Amino acid sequence: MDEGDRHLGDLAEAPNNDDMSDANLSDDEDDIRDVGDDELSTISVDEDEDDDIYGHSDDRPTGVESPEAANDTTNIGPPNEENENAAHESNSTANNDDEELPIDQLPIPRLKSIAYHYLQQEKVAIFSLDIEHGGEFCGLLQLSVEAFRIKLPYADNPDFTATREAQQFNEYIKPESEAIWNEAACQPHGLHRNHEKIVSGKDMATVWKEFVDYTNSIVKDGEVVILTAYNGETCDLKWLWKLTQAPNAPYTMPPQIKFFLDPLKVINYYTSCPLHKSKSRLESNELGCVWSYINEDRNLNGAHDSMVDAKAQTDIIIHEKFQEFIDKTNSIRTIEELFGKREQAEMRKKMEPYRNVHQPWKELKKDGEDFQWQPRQEDSYTGSSGGGMCGPSSGIKDKARAAKSLAELFLEIFPMEYMEEIADMTRKYAYQDSVVETEQLDADGKPKEKKVWKDCLPDADGATYRASKVKKRYDITPGYICSFIGILMIQGAHFGESKRSRKMWRTAPHGISLPYVSNTMPRDSYEFLRRYIHFCDNKVQRPSSGMVGHDPVYKVSGIMGKIMKLMQGAWIAGSRITIDESMIKYKGRAVCWIQYNPKKPIKHGIKVFVCCCAESAVMLSFEIYTGAETSTVDGTAVAVCDRLVNAAELTTNPLTLLPCKGRVLYTDNWYTSVKLAVHFWTKYKWTICGTMNLTDKKSRQDEDVPFLKLSKGALNTVERGWFREAVIKMTDGRKTYYIQCSTWRDKKQVTFLHTTAVGNSRGNSVRRHTKGRRGRIKIAAPQAQEEYADNYNAVDRNDRDSADWSTTIKTVRYFLRIFTWMLDRVDHLVYQIVVKMVEARLRNDWSKYSSKNHGREDFQIDLGISLIKYGIEYDLKNKDRLGYTGDYPNWMRLGALEPCDCGQCFFCVKGLTNGIAHKDTVKRKPAKKNRKEVVECSEERVVCTKEDGLPYKWNDYCRMCYRKQKNDVGADGKPLSKEAKLKGCRSSKMGCASCNEPICTACWQEGYDMHKKRNVE
Repeated sequence: MDEGDRHLGDLAEAPNNDDMSDANLSDDEDDIRDVGDDELSTISVDEDEDDDIYGHSDDRPTGVESPEAANDTTNIGPPNEENENAAHESNSTANNDDEELPIDQLPIPRLKSIAYHYLQQEKVAIFSLDIEHGGEFCGLLQLSVEAFRIKLPYADNPDFTATREAQQFNEYIKPESEAIWNEAACQPHGLHRNHEKIVSGKDMATVWKEFVDYTNSIVKDGEVVILTAYNGETCDLKWLWKLTQAPNAPYTMPPQIKFFLDPLKVINYYTSCPLHKSKSRLESNELGCVWSYINEDRNLNGAHDSMVDAKAQTDIIIHEKFQEFIDKTNSIRTIEELFGKREQAEMRKKMEPYRNVHQPWKELKKDGEDFQWQPRQEDSYTGSSGGGMCGPSSGIKDKARAAKSLAELFLEIFPMEYMEEIADMTRKYAYQDSVVETEQLDADGKPKEKKVWKDCLPDADGATYRASKVKKRYDITPGYICSFIGILMIQGAHFGESKRSRKMWRTAPHGISLPYVSNTMPRDSYEFLRRYIHFCDNKVQRPSSGMVGHDPVYKVSGIMGKIMKLMQGAWIAGSRITIDESMIKYKGRAVCWIQYNPKKPIKHGIKVFVCCCAESAVMLSFEIYTGAETSTVDGTAVAVCDRLVNAAELTTNPLTLLPCKGRVLYTDNWYTSVKLAVHFWTKYKWTICGTMNLTDKKSRQDEDVPFLKLSKGALNTVERGWFREAVIKMTDGRKTYYIQCSTWRDKKQVTFLHTTAVGNSRGNSVRRHTKGRRGRIKIAAPQAQEEYADNYNAVDRNDRDSADWSTTIKTVRYFLRIFTWMLDRVDHLVYQIVVKMVEARLRNDWSKYSSKNHGREDFQIDLGISLIKYGIEYDLKNKDRLGYTGDYPNWMRLGALEPCDCGQCFFCVKGLTNGIAHKDTVKRKPAKKNRKEVVECSEERVVCTKEDGLPYKWNDYCRMCYRKQKNDVGADGKPLSKEAKLKGCRSSKMGCASCNEPICTACWQEGYDMHKKRNVE
């Protein structure tokens, strides 16, 4: 049974045997067999003498006949004269028509069913059918039929009688070995692959042959079968259609089965039926609920066994509350009608994936003529107007080679001038702006406990400054800001998204006590700057909301715009660009443009449109979404993409002012459209590749894509790996270009719209996991899939890196969340520069940062320590200009320092602290000097000779350069090979005359490390 009978009230487990004998049931348990055949044979109920909506009297007695009492039926109640006369006239008319027309061509009286004449002449056998299945790809597991005949109150028989056939059909079916079992479908009936009845069951062909034989043995000559199934049109008939009517169906429906009756549909359709919800007051019309209602609330034990359900259906049909609705107009339908609709629906499903594309789109056939298109040479990225390769710019490379620390490289993108500006704004916000403390009112007009600061004039009553309640007045210097950022870096490296900053100051075992952090500043200094850091002057008048020039993120837009310019100058984007959304985690109520996106890892926060380099995931430009009401710019997808690529200076070469053509833009389904493809080609000569969300609208225009969204049923008719492709020819002046649409069936339907990789896809494939198989299988795919999969996720990779090493802090100050989000992108850019410098062998001392084993973590910790060291040294160097008193600014820790042995921080380098000293309590004798005093070789550099006496050639490699690369690793994290090390060596033929090793000039000046030792006699 289908959903209609899955939740039956008070169900017990089904009996183990097939015949449902009373021996398997307890004495005090009510079940379907409690109403025996002998009782059914004499049941007759008098009904109220009320006319129904058709004018018939309802005082007809009812009787049900069993096979044992077929010849001993007892009728109760006097006959009704009006009914007798009506039935006599109807019978006379039918007899006259019989002489002229076949029974299936006789006119049907008003308000009667299409099987009226068969029922009147008692030429009907009713099959109460039910099936159980194991899912779409498993098939039937059980087929059960209970046959019975009825006599409706026509002519000389004013009473209803029913006779059950003694022979029943109940067989279990064993599916094929390759069948895929659906656990959800098997759960209601409890049958499974290893069930004893399934193991001993017969194959489908044998069971169907026996069902046909059973039908022939039950049905007499001239009789027809009315098939009945509770809610069977959506389940039981679907399976019968698959077996007998679908294309290439293996079996044939018995010709006697001509009609179908669904008791549930009849009950729901006729409101006058006593079993209708309006009369019965049942919560549900499921099979078990209705059966329990007509049997004095007894339980339907063994429900979901198809034989039990079939008998329950019979009980409902022959019950007095359902009898008169059997022969109603909308009760019985022909099998041909139902199967015809089913066949049409199935045909539509099969034809839907192959619907013809509309003009002017043309489909690319797999077996058709080969078609390929790509931009001309003058429009390609490698052409005369193309750009450079993806990677750091030449200027940043030179500065990276000359940088003495990671902090110096970081400050090329986030210079100290910006930190001085932040220090000035923070000092003004905390100590100089005049404010007054005022109360806030809640929704009820009552004052809140928390008060807020409001700007006021310096001479106003109660005027003060924001940090007036802080006991200590801090020296807010650029070094303070730089050290604070360094601590955020260390915090992100140690804790990532889990913010536990206070643990850095707590001692073990409740904290991790980082001396290079706690020696830099006390926790109160960190908390003060976290609370009062500011990036703009609040006193400056700015355009309000709705006015031209209004900037909703003015608190950080100035500093972020400056940093973004330096980021763009530090990185060459290359030919592949990705645009997508990023989310800044924020749940505060300070701004009204907070977004909720359940499909993103960060579901609640501030949405940012981001443009990234597809290869390195470096951010090139961004635009914070501030809502449609507060924004004064065009918010369409095409306009957003256009602003992002122009803000990133990707459309024009800033040096030559020539257009940068030939780039490829990768977008997701929010941005991708035919308009976007046309816009970027006609304006910039860029191609695009993106996914699309299809619609199922049938009317199509030129700008619409050629394929429809497939229904779930239609999608299941095609195998995984199916795809179609179509192109449309476009013109841009005299030039022609093509837009291609490719729809592909993976786990679901995926559609690409692209102007790159245009042409027939042949031989492209991907590997996918499938249910029930180990490993991955190869399935076909369009060529756009590979192009998109390699480049679409740049923004997601950028988000992933930033999330793992995030510097963000938990705060309701939205602009601080935005600032730390930007800081994460700067950190990511600096790391990418470091990796590229290592790959180019320009900074071998940074090779450990490219290792997969904690390389990224070590980089961020070292960067944080380096920034702290640089910030302290900057303040000490500029003491006179900054104007603080004392040897150190008071934001630093001025007390005793904690022991530290990192060897990198300011305090270790200056010798202000050291590691924990453990005294040696054991007295040891001084070791004897076994080696004699030695002296080094001569410092004179001469031409070296080989073992055979011949001099080294000028291009021989430097041995010291080779040894320096002993611990270096490649981009894959593995030690460098000999060939790779040789490539990193300088050439020389000169060296120490005694050691006889070629050493280059740079290494010799640095100090030769392998002079031989000569004993002094």
